Amino acid sequence: MNVVSRVFGSTIGKKLIVGITGAGLFAFVLQHMLGHLQMFVGWEAYNNYAETMQSLGALKWGVRGILLLGVILHIWGTVTLTVKNRGARRERYAMDKVTGASLASRTMIISGLILFGFIIYHLLQFTFGVTDPEVFSLKDPMGQHDVYAGMVIAFRNPLISGFYILSMGILCMHLSHGVASFFRSLGLMDNRYRKLEEQFALVASIIVFLGFVSVPVAILASVIR
Repeated sequence: MNVVSRVFGSTIGKKLIVGITGAGLFAFVLQHMLGHLQMFVGWEAYNNYAETMQSLGALKWGVRGILLLGVILHIWGTVTLTVKNRGARRERYAMDKVTGASLASRTMIISGLILFGFIIYHLLQFTFGVTDPEVFSLKDPMGQHDVYAGMVIAFRNPLISGFYILSMGILCMHLSHGVASFFRSLGLMDNRYRKLEEQFALVASIIVFLGFVSVPVAILASVIR
């Protein structure tokens, strides 16, 4: 119990929590992106992928529970660390807002909360079928849930595609700082490799952005139909 309280109560412990949960969520983002890219293979491949994910049963809900816990802990750790850091500054210097802090680092809490809202909407639309139950009930020729058709119908709407692309932009701005911070949070690299960390984070975030937005863009351009 003392170990848990020390981890959750100390700055180092909170950084570890943010780093570990961030790494786990980043791994999920990559897996999710690779799954979405199967839209380019065709409806059968994508629906088989979706059916495989759904067939995991209790394991699926266990993973979802872990992911939800990870999101909550990640937000909590980020917010409490930011509040503590700001509270430690008794004086605000005029140059404080421009010295070395990128837009991504200054907006981590805001971008994180926006992404949390996007995740809720995304789940309501594609996982639980709340936003469009008629589309959600579609079946493919094999009798499986036609997630492929649901994606195409949803992303044909420019507003939904625009919101999705904007959210992916915010996600990748968040990742461009978060992935680099992960190495420092876990003490894996020192300042000598700071530039390398930032370059890796930037490349990774761009790949994630292009991977996700390629689907709605392809649907709007009728490449996927």
